[in-house]
Amino acid sequence: MRGMVQARSKTTRDKVLEAATQLVIEAGHENVAMKELVGRSGVSNGSIFHHFGSKDGVLEAIFVRERRDYLGHVADCILAHDGDPCDAMGEGARGAIEFQARDPQRHFRLVVQFSHSEWLVTQKGGWADLANEIERPVME
Repeated sequence: MRGMVQARSKTTRDKVLEAATQLVIEAGHENVAMKELVGRSGVSNGSIFHHFGSKDGVLEAIFVRERRDYLGHVADCILAHDGDPCDAMGEGARGAIEFQARDPQRHFRLVVQFSHSEWLVTQKGGWADLANEIERPVME
């Protein structure tokens, strides 16, 4: 029974995150309304608050996921290079451009706009810890 509840909970979270991601890509994070999120995801307002605490909780989950993917890809490119550290950093830059080129609109809305937003300044979530977690092996 517990496994079914956990699977249903993951499915609900995934639906919300996918719908919110698409809304952010389409209109920017500042323009995501709970009513649209409920309609697009098919998940009730109460369930969204249960899983994420608030609309900001949903946005934070998206930001952290996208940031993990982006920084992780760049870090993997740097760490995969066996040779001169300066060349490894060049590989990281290549990896960053490669990641951005896959879907420029997605990258712009989910990484760039978030990174330069008032929203990020006001959030005290674990995203800074995430950056340190990913950057630590690169710096070492």
